[in-house]
Amino acid sequence: MQEFTVYLQDVKNKLSVINLHCETLAKQHPEVNLRPILVASDHADEVLSTLLSSAKMATSSPEAILCTKAQDAFKDFQTIAGILRQIFPMKIDLHFDVSNSSAEFAYDTTIMSQVLENLFANSYKSGANRVSLVMKNNSSFISLVVTDRGPDGPLPHFVSNVRLPNSLGKNLVVDQLRKINAECLWTERDFGMSVIINFPIISQK
Repeated sequence: MQEFTVYLQDVKNKLSVINLHCETLAKQHPEVNLRPILVASDHADEVLSTLLSSAKMATSSPEAILCTKAQDAFKDFQTIAGILRQIFPMKIDLHFDVSNSSAEFAYDTTIMSQVLENLFANSYKSGANRVSLVMKNNSSFISLVVTDRGPDGPLPHFVSNVRLPNSLGKNLVVDQLRKINAECLWTERDFGMSVIINFPIISQK
């Protein structure tokens, strides 16, 4: 099942790239009707998303969700960002601003890889060329703040759609985070929209 999940993810990533190229061609050559291809691509993406979600749910269990320290999770985010940078050619800034790097919280690499891929896919399709990930904390939460920017500044429509393009739906992203007791907030700020993922702190070692 794990190999099947990896295969589905790979196909989904390639389909996303094809779809983005088709949309670019449609803008450059409006006389060419690419709508049938885009419609078929969106439908295929929905099917793949459903299959991928089912496969990942089938291979995950509450026992597989482990606790991790903030500093270790940040290293994982760096690895995930490196992989996503190859799929979505954007500049990615990562900042660690956690006062207690040993604070522990529930975490799962597979879930966070899926969530960040969805956010990056939507951001890239919206025209962003830069995404920042800032990890910080307060007395109750470790937070990961994801913000994107376009060539001319903030993108106020960041993840504002009910369904994230070329990715799992917004509700499914929230459901995935609930598996590790995390919450996801879409917050409007002076510089645009940010996605804030809050992980409840379990231990302050």
